Amino acid sequence: MTTSPPILGCATFTEVANGYRWGRTDRAYVKRLLDFKLQGDDVLHRQISDKADLLGMDDLPPRAWLNRLLQECAEKL
Repeated sequence: MTTSPPILGCATFTEVANGYRWGRTDRAYVKRLLDFKLQGDDVLHRQISDKADLLGMDDLPPRAWLNRLLQECAEKL
């Protein structure tokens, strides 16, 4: 089980996407972020090397999706 910071009161990011009290559009944004979890795990856990990166800026989710999640987290602080 992958844990998530408890700032939104959920143990995992899947719970954040599916169980947090988002509005309809925001829930859709956050659920779509689940599709990018593999890229995030790759970036965080791949060892640093001299080889070219496999992931680029085009592999990131749209800014609006991330901004909405970050805004919600900032409001909880």
